[in-house]
Amino acid sequence: MTISATLRAAMVVAAACAFGAPRSPRASAPLRSTEAEAGHLLGFGDADHVMSTLQTINARCAALAETRDAAYERVLCERVAAVDAAVGAPMDVAKRLRADAAGDSVAIAAEFKRASPSKGPINVDAAIADVASLYASAGASLISVLTEPDWFQGSLDDLYAAREAVRGLGARRPALLRKDFVSRPVQVLEARAYGADCVLLIVACLEKSELRALIEACSAQNIMALVEVHTEAEMALALECPGVECIGINNRNLHSFKLDMSTTERLMSYARSRGASEDLVFASLSGVSMRSEVVALKDVECVLVGEALMRSSDPARLVAELKGAVEASVSVADEATRPLAKVCGVTSVADALAACRAGADLIGVINVAKSRRYVDAATAKAIVDAVREYGERSGPWAAPASEPSLEAWAARLRRDTARGRPLVVGVVQDQPLGDVLGFVEHAGVDCVQLHGTEDAAYAAALPVPHLRVLHAPALPPGADGAAAAASAAALAGEMDRDPRCCAVVLDAVQAGATLSGGASVAFDWRVAAALRRDHGVAAIVAGGLDGAAVAVAAGDCAGHVGYDASSKLERAPGAKDHGRVRDYVAAVKATANRAAWQDVGGM
Repeated sequence: MTISATLRAAMVVAAACAFGAPRSPRASAPLRSTEAEAGHLLGFGDADHVMSTLQTINARCAALAETRDAAYERVLCERVAAVDAAVGAPMDVAKRLRADAAGDSVAIAAEFKRASPSKGPINVDAAIADVASLYASAGASLISVLTEPDWFQGSLDDLYAAREAVRGLGARRPALLRKDFVSRPVQVLEARAYGADCVLLIVACLEKSELRALIEACSAQNIMALVEVHTEAEMALALECPGVECIGINNRNLHSFKLDMSTTERLMSYARSRGASEDLVFASLSGVSMRSEVVALKDVECVLVGEALMRSSDPARLVAELKGAVEASVSVADEATRPLAKVCGVTSVADALAACRAGADLIGVINVAKSRRYVDAATAKAIVDAVREYGERSGPWAAPASEPSLEAWAARLRRDTARGRPLVVGVVQDQPLGDVLGFVEHAGVDCVQLHGTEDAAYAAALPVPHLRVLHAPALPPGADGAAAAASAAALAGEMDRDPRCCAVVLDAVQAGATLSGGASVAFDWRVAAALRRDHGVAAIVAGGLDGAAVAVAAGDCAGHVGYDASSKLERAPGAKDHGRVRDYVAAVKATANRAAWQDVGGM
């Protein structure tokens, strides 16, 4: 169905208003009502309160909704009839979720979002019709569509495109949720006019009377309100409102973006203590990326998954895995062979965040004065803080005091960097121990990469886990790498007995040099192959790597922990080309079926 010219023109004008609206740093909404009405809102009663990002987005969406006039609403009402005729009336969402959660099953809500305020661009080129079809074919019970255009790069057209994409499934199609910052009844009418079966209502954005009015508006449009809560006060308000059929518990604090996976269990316990009706449907929102996390969420009928699906190379497979319909594959973040991607030589917060958004697991900062990619402790700390905020970690890596082997450390690294939680590695080379200890203390790096000739006593003095480098020399023509691998394996054996050595890096040595790194020297993959094949040593493989080189190296590097890249990912020394970073990380992840960890090195 084609959008009418009148409605499309109205939307163009509205979009222009939205993008041009001023962003006031002060919040007045929490001050305009009584505590009974708005006491649960962040900043209530505080005249100096500065609006959170959530409140800023909600205020702009509300201001846009206030511009909608009667003519706009008449167009929407006309569209409702046309949509019903084209794709059918809304379904009973609560009934569908209950049915799909029968027995030990859990309904999966699969989300479509191109970007978010906390993670930036996620999958900006994703086509909604294709993704919705994949979600539906894999058995998703509900498809959540972000329609906010500025921070999430969504639209109402996305919502309707998803509805059209699944109409061929008839009664077994997924329900469609409009996920946006809804505070006015006209936004509910918009959702209905674009094929939604339900609408998200965020209690953290709404006064009590607004929430009640919007629930009534949903009922009038014959669509369900999914009422989202994050605190006990918000849960109490949702439970008190008549007409609520489904409550979604967000594990993420939308004001701070902090994630706490215990939120669902805590609020479910609170709801039971308040005598929540057995007829209510509960959903857990945010933070889930693997089947084990779905299983851990007890007593909810539905689990919403967003970012993990949008970043997945096989979202249909991941939906099936989340449902328990198929065994988890290497595409799931807790798989034992997941390849890790390290991006090294990062010199700025912007480049660090670009690597994080591309899916890098380790971010390397080099504190070696002679390096063209040198960063001091202050710059490294800024990078650490940004990466930590991105990964929603409140402090340094909670690494154990020791692990019994390099293999155990590799499993720990895979587990602790899963679901977009990168670690920062500080790279040093033959520096005074006191200088390195000062750098670690002031920068706050999660671990240290010893890239020189540092001995065991030096490593033992470090307060954080460390990576050790194996310097692989160039091979003469016809050599198979056996001798070089044997030499490297002997050193690796020593490192395997070091309980604080979390990984070894196999890097290339430039002709005439004794130490590796920094010259974009391609690694001789025969050494890597012999090291793994003949000695059972799995390393981070480095040396002159980018996305194309990873694809070439993957065969010889099968079974290694991952890859580390730096200089080949740059547009200038110390400045990363974000496109190359994305291509490199994608190439690393594509080697999952070869169980290889790729590390692209460079000093």
